Amino acid sequence: MDADDHKIEAVLKEDRRFMVPLYQRKYQWAEHRLLPFWEDVQAKAVEVLNGDSKFEHYMGALIIAPVDIGSQIGKTQLVQVVDGQQRLTTFQLFLVSLREVARRHSTCPRARTPIRSRASS
Repeated sequence: MDADDHKIEAVLKEDRRFMVPLYQRKYQWAEHRLLPFWEDVQAKAVEVLNGDSKFEHYMGALIIAPVDIGSQIGKTQLVQVVDGQQRLTTFQLFLVSLREVARRHSTCPRARTPIRSRASS
């Protein structure tokens, strides 16, 4: 089991699939949780744009555990999210939304092509 603090870029960059166990609560972040998340993202963006970023965004604890490694040879690693699934899901939803807004507003045809289509060409 891995209970370290992780940079969000490192977590999402690695080639693995996340599985949320059935015993975890369903996704339920409401506005009272989303607003602080959004304010953190905005504050970090301002720091980075001003060249004033002193530390990475802290997304909170993330505890992941590998799932039956023996049956995954040659496959994308499957990991179980033991803790942090609400934050991880929120960040993934945010990034998907950001990508879609960028696609709609882009003048570059390549930006409008789905990633899977580009990988197969």
